[in-house]
Amino acid sequence: MDNNELFKRLRYALQIDDPTAKRILKLGGLTPTIEQVSAWRLGEDEPDFEGCPNEAISAFLAGYIVERRGVQEGKPVPPPSKSYIENNTVLKLMKIALAMRSEDLEDTMAAGGASLTSSEVSALLRKPGSRNYRQCGDQVLRQFINGVRQSQRDSEPSPIWAEALKKKT
Repeated sequence: MDNNELFKRLRYALQIDDPTAKRILKLGGLTPTIEQVSAWRLGEDEPDFEGCPNEAISAFLAGYIVERRGVQEGKPVPPPSKSYIENNTVLKLMKIALAMRSEDLEDTMAAGGASLTSSEVSALLRKPGSRNYRQCGDQVLRQFINGVRQSQRDSEPSPIWAEALKKKT
């Protein structure tokens, strides 16, 4: 999955508007303009489209963890990575940010349409090179994000999203 699609899907699932995304990116160590944040969620055929760099995905995930869980005492937020972020890493970081246990991860994936056993989910969370490691495909990551979207929609909107909706009306 390319970075723009991942950025767009995560923001939609988590109900994050442009100003909030900019703030989360800043928490992760990147300071884009609001125009860049908007351009990263556009389709390739749209005039203001801009490719979403690897650093933005890395900063967004790190910043979302800080947003949800706070900064770990004694550990600074790592600088955004310039290398491509694997789907397994996205899955692990979202699991951390949403404070999920493995059972929650399985339920979220099931809500998104994935039918994975607990062993298969565990294999996605292992280190590369481990005997039971399994590469997370784009479809599995999409199903996880859809499951997150379902769980976010079933619960009340986050206060940040509710404020953005009030401003639009």
